[in-house]
Amino acid sequence: MPHLSRFFSGLCRRPVVRSILLFAVGILAAASAHAQVGANLSGTVKDTTGAVIAGASVTITNLATSESRVLTSGTQGEYRAVNLPPAQYSVTAQAAGFGTTKKTVELLVGSELTTDIDLGTAGTSEVVSVEAGGADILIETTKSQPSSIIDNRQLAALPVLNRSFLAIAQTMPGVAPVAAMAVTQKFAVSKFGGVADQRNGYTTIIDGTPLDDSTWGAPIINISQDAIQEFKVFQHQFDAQYGKAMNAVVNVVTLAGGEKYHGTTYYFGRDASVNAVNALATSMPPYKLLRTGATTGGPVPKIDRTHFFGSFEYVRINTAQVTALPASNPYASQLNGNYPYTQWESIADVKVDHTFSDKHTAYGRYAYDHQFLPNGGPQNSASNTTDNSIAHSLVLEDNYILSPRMVNTARYAYLNHNLFSTPGNNNLNIVRPGYTFGQNNTLPQYFPRTNHTLSDTLFLSNAKHQLKLGAELTKVYSTYESHYYETGQFTFTTEAPFDANNSATWPTVFTMQTPGEYFYRQLQYTGFVQDDYKVLPRLTLNLGLRYDFNSNLRNNKFYNNLLINPFFAGVNNFISPSRGTDWVGGLQPRIGFAYDVDGRGKLVIRGGFGIYYTRMRPYWALQDQTQTLGAAVRITNPQQLRNYPNVTAVLGGQSLQDYVNSGGARAANTLANDFSLPSSMNFSAGIGWQIDSRSSLNLNFVHDHSTKEIATRDLNLPASGVITQLAGAVPTGGVVSRPVPRFTTFGSVYNNGQSRYDALELQYRTRPKFLDTAVISYTYSRSIIDALTYYSQYVGTMRTPQNYSYNPTDTPNNLSVSLASKEFLKGFRVSTIFRGLSGSPFSTQAGIDLDGDGIPNNDRPLGLPQYVGRGDVTGQLALINAFRANPCRYLYYSTSSCTIAAYGGGTIRRDQLVPDATLTWDARITKAFHFGDHYLVEGFFEGYNLGNHPTRYGQNANMNSTAYMQPTSALPARQLQWGARVRY
Repeated sequence: MPHLSRFFSGLCRRPVVRSILLFAVGILAAASAHAQVGANLSGTVKDTTGAVIAGASVTITNLATSESRVLTSGTQGEYRAVNLPPAQYSVTAQAAGFGTTKKTVELLVGSELTTDIDLGTAGTSEVVSVEAGGADILIETTKSQPSSIIDNRQLAALPVLNRSFLAIAQTMPGVAPVAAMAVTQKFAVSKFGGVADQRNGYTTIIDGTPLDDSTWGAPIINISQDAIQEFKVFQHQFDAQYGKAMNAVVNVVTLAGGEKYHGTTYYFGRDASVNAVNALATSMPPYKLLRTGATTGGPVPKIDRTHFFGSFEYVRINTAQVTALPASNPYASQLNGNYPYTQWESIADVKVDHTFSDKHTAYGRYAYDHQFLPNGGPQNSASNTTDNSIAHSLVLEDNYILSPRMVNTARYAYLNHNLFSTPGNNNLNIVRPGYTFGQNNTLPQYFPRTNHTLSDTLFLSNAKHQLKLGAELTKVYSTYESHYYETGQFTFTTEAPFDANNSATWPTVFTMQTPGEYFYRQLQYTGFVQDDYKVLPRLTLNLGLRYDFNSNLRNNKFYNNLLINPFFAGVNNFISPSRGTDWVGGLQPRIGFAYDVDGRGKLVIRGGFGIYYTRMRPYWALQDQTQTLGAAVRITNPQQLRNYPNVTAVLGGQSLQDYVNSGGARAANTLANDFSLPSSMNFSAGIGWQIDSRSSLNLNFVHDHSTKEIATRDLNLPASGVITQLAGAVPTGGVVSRPVPRFTTFGSVYNNGQSRYDALELQYRTRPKFLDTAVISYTYSRSIIDALTYYSQYVGTMRTPQNYSYNPTDTPNNLSVSLASKEFLKGFRVSTIFRGLSGSPFSTQAGIDLDGDGIPNNDRPLGLPQYVGRGDVTGQLALINAFRANPCRYLYYSTSSCTIAAYGGGTIRRDQLVPDATLTWDARITKAFHFGDHYLVEGFFEGYNLGNHPTRYGQNANMNSTAYMQPTSALPARQLQWGARVRY
């Protein structure tokens, strides 16, 4: 046995064998393929007459690390290097009987660069340089996907208020803040395309591993701008190695060390004294920001061919939440004001890479992010909450060149994230049309989760085919400590004070639930194959097939246990004992083409089609447990509700657990028997035109059609009749019972709808002599949904659903202009970003149960869309005002009498339905001081929303409120910031 142990130990020390074994492990795992971080470089070696040269030696050297790859051109003169780290490279070619040619090129993340090399006669030497930073101008001649790139020069130069890389992504075509709120949310939440629920729309990949929040979709780890080399966004079309997103992939690569020590130290500050007053505020709230950080990288001392790079950043903000309810809101005088709070964040990352040989390299990267994010607000406000997020990410990657035409990449990724959110008070939760008081109904909640991922990709290439074969296995372990509705929630449809003798003032719903801790495990498998097939010298086909499978998609073990539990008698009316799983849904074919019209890469025609599935969010399978296993009730019986605010009296003098145990009807929430993940069928067609060496234009038409969007419906709903009498309306024929009396609502998260997004997206990039970068992006689009925008929303008027509407993220016109100058006047530079964005439609709902299904959420008068302010605004306005004047006319059932009073606040004006456009102008002026060849000191002064344009949002959506359609928030007014950075 010792001999056998030594044999295998020796065998596994061989790099080739180790790499093949890792590949085999990935294939046997059959899992979800990881992203390609590196870039590919290919071309043809020719002589001066254009004849190909076989057997030429091509040496590709990373100028930062001095690492080299040596290739030999094939029988057609072709050479290709795959999965190269993004960097600047020298490419040297030579052959017997010919001279030597050396080129300098820049490779960007995920790019396919074609560089042909001409060799002169023997004894000659030629050096061809490419301007640094000009690679983003080049048109990819072999790729069908629309994409945009942001490099570290743009990140360093452009003004970004919160230094989020996703905020810079909003300068790309089709990308915009979500509902005008992104600048106030963590990581600047962005919208990509037009899926109904943007949380399913995109994934953020950092160093090859996704770092998405399991609940909200945004990345859970931020990276300092000074630590990012570049990132690329693929929109609408992406190769088969990318998945778990319906519209876009944000692919980020962090900086690595090099042969020379380099780094930065920086500081940014802001103060209320130089800010303008918010459009809805009456006084200046306190504000003070401190942001400081440092990066450093270079060779590891005394360890040959090893480099490191690390960064740390800390930000602290002392500010206040501004509550500015309109005067028509009855709680304005009670609640309006500035409520101070302090938020902070610490982020760090470190990356170490090592070159074992010219054929074998590896790196490890660790990233950390801890955010403390209070929302402030009045003490007894449900919006007064605090988010605390702690995340750790570790990536280990091994790259081995098996042969000049075969490269293998193996990766392990570890992710640990704990999100815990706490309420600002523990008081009884009271929902009024104009405001919500008390403990937030979903808090406190705790979401610790851990992911382990093994993946492997094999790159194969020849003269016509560039193949990628990959597999991945991810183990996801999620925990949820839930306190849903633990103090109880009363919902009112009127602002009138409660009067036990007047049923019109009683609450309409009481909800309560016991806390608990729940678990969800899943194994995610993926396999993919991608082939870039050069059918003709000018025509490349991008052919891909991806398959994703989730071992626990429908959480069947949990439901099988419910079926055999006598306490849940009757659940078999809603849950099938043979739920199975979705074996076919994860199959995702993709096809595209790129045609190089002139053969010189100056004009490319491209197009493609693909099917894309989103990821399984653990929260979907955790919420059904907490709302089913927990003793949950949803009481709509007026005779019980008249006991408000005495919770014990509402429950018949019992505790919640005793009330349910003694037979009181309980509420439940489940995943549908045939639940599947939302998917999208995306089409694109366009052109890429390299106008000259400094300018390029990309124009694309895209059509995305998402299906199986998800929402919630009540399965315990009779076919007709009124379940609960609406206060002030007596239904003809009385009140009907639920089919299974053991339950009240039996919610089912199901695939309920679809969305469509059509857009013309344009981007012009240029580098005139006086500018370092200039990018103009414009999108004209139309986004329509026939679905809900969040999985836990109940379909309004469930018997006669009407969800067709403009998408709340619909922004027909989206223009951004970003410019950064070169140095002038002895070290000055100016950069600016201008954004013009159409306003987004507003949500609206009646605020009362119009159809008698017991749930007022999303009910609207027949003919009124979910979101107003786009389309037939005149018709929407007329219907809204008619409803507010006489709500009884719009009940979906006949009544013997109806005394619902007309709503106060008067009629709504047309301008209240028209959303504000977002017009912002940000600018930075920088003064640089050079100290020798190694040190640079930069001083900044920058301004945001310099035009002080007001963009109001957060309109009150309840048509039964006196404050209906009054905005409650506005984007930040003009802000000024200063800072300094030292580079070496």
